[in-house]
Amino acid sequence: MSLRLLDYDGEAMILAIARDVSDRHRWEADLLRSTVVFDSSDEGIVVTDARSRIISVNPAFERVTGYRRDEVMGRNPKLLSSGRHDPSFYHDMWDALLTRGRWQGEVWNRRKDGELFLEWQTINAVRDANGRIVNYISVFSDITRARQSEEAIRFLTDFDPLTHLPNWSHFTRRLGEVLHDEGEAAVVHLDLNRFKSINDTFGHATGDQVLMRVAGMLDERVQPPNLVARFSADEFVVLLTGADRAAAEAFARSLLTWLASPVDVGKIEMVLTASIGIAVSSRVGAEASELIRQAHAAVDHAKGEGRGTVTVFEPGMAESRRDELILEGALKRALDNGELVCHYQPQVSLSTGRILGLEALVRWQSPEMGLVSPGRFIPVAETSGLIVALGAHVLREACRQYMRWFDQGANPGRMAVNVSGRQLRSGSLVALVKAVLEETGMPPESLELEITETFLVEDLAIVPILSDLKALGVRLSIDDFGTGHSSLARLKDLPVDKLKIDQSFVRGLSEEGDDQAIVRAIVALGGSMGLDVLAEGVETESQRHFLQSLGCEVAQGYLFSRPVAAGDVSLQAVFP
Repeated sequence: MSLRLLDYDGEAMILAIARDVSDRHRWEADLLRSTVVFDSSDEGIVVTDARSRIISVNPAFERVTGYRRDEVMGRNPKLLSSGRHDPSFYHDMWDALLTRGRWQGEVWNRRKDGELFLEWQTINAVRDANGRIVNYISVFSDITRARQSEEAIRFLTDFDPLTHLPNWSHFTRRLGEVLHDEGEAAVVHLDLNRFKSINDTFGHATGDQVLMRVAGMLDERVQPPNLVARFSADEFVVLLTGADRAAAEAFARSLLTWLASPVDVGKIEMVLTASIGIAVSSRVGAEASELIRQAHAAVDHAKGEGRGTVTVFEPGMAESRRDELILEGALKRALDNGELVCHYQPQVSLSTGRILGLEALVRWQSPEMGLVSPGRFIPVAETSGLIVALGAHVLREACRQYMRWFDQGANPGRMAVNVSGRQLRSGSLVALVKAVLEETGMPPESLELEITETFLVEDLAIVPILSDLKALGVRLSIDDFGTGHSSLARLKDLPVDKLKIDQSFVRGLSEEGDDQAIVRAIVALGGSMGLDVLAEGVETESQRHFLQSLGCEVAQGYLFSRPVAAGDVSLQAVFP
C-alpha cells in the first residue's frame, strides 16, 4: 500500500508500507503438496481430533474400507473393528500413543461389506506448542493378499495342496525327529496300482476324488503321534512311531482290506488295489532318508511280486534296486548307441511247415555286459518308462527289416511286434504306428501287434486305442492268453484277431491233465469267435501233433527255430 504526501516545502513524497509474504507462499505451497500427497496416496489415511472423531479421510481409505467420506465423518474409527482383538491389544496401543506418541503394527479390521482384512497401520499423535494432543493421524496398507500369499507359500512348503496331508519335506523332518529321540519306528509306503488308468479312463477330476478318499481314509486311521503324508500322485507314506515289524504288517494289511471294498466316487463304483512296502527301524539315530529309501525299495519289490501285496524290506532289496538303477542308465545308453537289435522267430503252419510270419524279439548285446537277457532288462524298461522308446525302436526296425525281405522277393508273411501296456497308455502309439507304416511302406495288414492278456484285463481305457489301431488296418493279437483270467464278456468287446496260447500250458501237453483241457478250450473258443489261434513254446513233435489234432493251425517254438538274427532267418518251409 502507498500514500501521496507533501513535505514542509510542499514537495510531493511517497510513503510505502511493505509486508514479507514469502513464508505464507511457502506455507501455501507446502499445504498444496500435502493435499496432493493426501489425496493420491495408495495408503489409507485417517485424521481424527483429540477425542478420536474422524475429521478427514483420503480416497484410498474409501477404496480399502468401502466407506464413503461422508459416512465416517465425526465417527470413531472403531466402526472398522473386526472383533478379533481382545481389550489388552487396544490397551497396549493407547499406552504407546500416549507415552511415546506412536504405535505401529498389524490390525484386523472389517470392511463395510463385512469382509475382514489385515492392515499394517501406523498411528501418530500430533501435539500443539503446549504439548497437548490435538490430532491422531493413522496411515495403513491393506496387506491381506500379501499375507495370504505368504501363508500359501508356507503351507505348500509342508503340505500337499490337494489332500492337505503333510508332504515329503514335512514327513522327512518328523521322521528324523522320531528316529533321533526314540529310534523305534516303521515307514509304510502305499502305492496305488494303475492310478494312471483311472485318470485316463474317467478324467483327472475323478482321479483327484479318489486320492482325496484315500487320503481321508488314511487320515482317519493314523492318529498322532503317527503321521500320514502324500509323496506323489499315487504314493502315500505312513509313519508309525514305536511300531515293530508285526505291528506295521498288521496295519498295512488292514489298509489292503479297506481298499478291497468298492469305493463310490460320484456315480462310479471302483475297487482300488495297492502295493505296500515297509521299512522298520529299532536304532536311535537312524537316517530318515535311508528308512524312506528302504520302504521305497520294498514297495518296488511288492510290485514285482504281482501287486496288491505287502513286502517288508530286506537288505538284498537295496542292492537289487541299485543294480536296477545302474542297468537303467546302461539301457538308456544302449538305446542311444544302437546296441539293441531284433531277432526273429518264425510262426509256422502245423499242417504244411510253411512260414506264415515272424515275431520280432529284442536283444541287447552290451559291450560291457555281453548278451543281456530280455528277462532282466525288459522289466527295468517297463518300470523306468524306457519301454516306450524301446518299443518304438523295435517297431521301426522290424518293419524296415520286413520291407528288406519283401524288396528281395521273399514273402515273410506277417510281422508280429510286442506292445507294452505303458506304450498303449502313453497316448502316442497310434500316431507312431501310422508314421512307421508311412516311413517304411509296409502294408498295414502285414503288421500284427501283440498285447498281453493281463494288461487287457486290467485297463478298461484301451479299447478305443485298439479300435484306432484296427482302423489303420493292422492286426491285433492277445499274447500269453490263458494267464490273465479275462471273461468272455470282456473278450468279445476287444477288436482282436488272434489268441496266442501261453507256453506254460503248451509245456504240459505231454501229460493228460489241466493243461490239455485248457488248450483244448482255448482252441475251441478261438474257433467259435472266428479268431486265429497260435501256440507258443512248441518244443516236441508230440506237442505239435496234439495241437494239430485239436485244430490249432499255427505255432512257434524251438521245435522249428530259436529267435535268430535277421541274416540267419530262413523263410523256407521247416518241414515238408
